Amino acid sequence: MYTPTFTINNKILKNIGAIEAAKQVIENAPLLPYWEKKFQDEALVRTTHYGTHIEGNELSLSQVQKVLDGERIVARDRDVQEVINYRNVLDYIDRRQDAKIDEDTILELHNIVVKNVLTPEEAGKYREKEVVIRNSITGDVAFKPPKAIEVPWQMRELVEFIGDEEEIHPVLKGGIVHYEFVRIHPFLDGNGRVGRALSMLMLYKLGYDIRQFFSLDGPLSNEADAIPAVIHETQTIVSGSTVKLRLLNEVNIAGRLVPKDNFIYGIASLNGERLTITIKDIRCDNAILPVSLSAYDMDGIEGIYIPGAISRDVARQSADNSLQQIGLNDLDPSIGMQAASAGVQAVKTILSKKIKLVKVTVKAGYKILLKDK
Repeated sequence: MYTPTFTINNKILKNIGAIEAAKQVIENAPLLPYWEKKFQDEALVRTTHYGTHIEGNELSLSQVQKVLDGERIVARDRDVQEVINYRNVLDYIDRRQDAKIDEDTILELHNIVVKNVLTPEEAGKYREKEVVIRNSITGDVAFKPPKAIEVPWQMRELVEFIGDEEEIHPVLKGGIVHYEFVRIHPFLDGNGRVGRALSMLMLYKLGYDIRQFFSLDGPLSNEADAIPAVIHETQTIVSGSTVKLRLLNEVNIAGRLVPKDNFIYGIASLNGERLTITIKDIRCDNAILPVSLSAYDMDGIEGIYIPGAISRDVARQSADNSLQQIGLNDLDPSIGMQAASAGVQAVKTILSKKIKLVKVTVKAGYKILLKDK
């Protein structure tokens, strides 16, 4: 039997304690059947989206919703089929919660996951070829799974461990099974989806479905944690101005889908050479969604970079003001005194500009990223 080697530290204990506390609260929360069904349906869509997105599926969350609702969309056939298959896997998990997990269970999970994606000869069968895992950027070999001849007996040992009743916390056991499954890499394709489905089935069997309110795949997604947006129109801005932005992608906020091209508004503040934008609410149809977002420039630093924002504006206005104070019609020896006075006035202008509102212009289409504060 497979015997894992692992260490339980204080951080793991703390996290397990938090999971247990949250589990009790959620399981005992009184909810109307309508809301319970709504939370479960939303979690199912997120699980299907993120579970396939991790593997390179290009469908958006709203497109996945449409596919699950039976609507036709314009997309690659493979992407649509993967979504349908993953939805069917989740149905299979619901039906199998009380059944024993054996090798046939795992082979059937794979058969469902790759239906009409792999050939019938490859679906639901362990690989008979050697495979390597490559770095997606460099192309270098990052990991070599066991040889094909070793797969059957290593899978038998893993299944034996799954059925063993040794007291390992279900959350730890689910993570261990997922790790070992993807290490073995028993199939030519679909290992990630089958591994997550297997872990989910294990957790459900051990009483950790938590009313199926959550997507376990979401946190694993490599989806960017920032929201792309643009300045919608060229704007001249001072601290305190309202800035009009436009979303470049749809985004899910508090369970509500905010569509692409939705307008959002933030409050500007000029700090040195950075124009910070803070967003506290987003309107979507007739709903006001509370958020806490900040704008980041494409250099990854908070605030839009406005080089020379203060000095450029100050220098221009200081020169104009100073020239106006010098009498061009009476260029007498006192011109030195006037120039000196003008210089003092320029310094005063610069100092006052430091504390007054400074105008900056941001052009339409300027790309930014929105991130939780």
